[in-house]
Amino acid sequence: MKEIMDWTDKLKEAKARLSLVQRSAYSELDFDSDDIAGLALTIGDANDLIQKVIDHMDATRTKAA
Repeated sequence: MKEIMDWTDKLKEAKARLSLVQRSAYSELDFDSDDIAGLALTIGDANDLIQKVIDHMDATRTKAA
C-alpha cells in the first residue's frame, strides 16, 4: 500500500513538472509555432496518461483499504 502511495506521489510531481514545461513552451522556446504546438501536445498527452495511471492507483488503493 505504501508503495502505491509513493508512486502516486511521484507521478503527481512528474505531472506538475510537465505542466510547467508545457506552459513555458509557448512563452520561452524559440522554435516556430508548429514545433511549440507539437511539444505542448506531446506533453499534454503525457500528462493525460500520467493522470490515468494516478486514477488507477488511487482506485486500487481505495479497494485495498
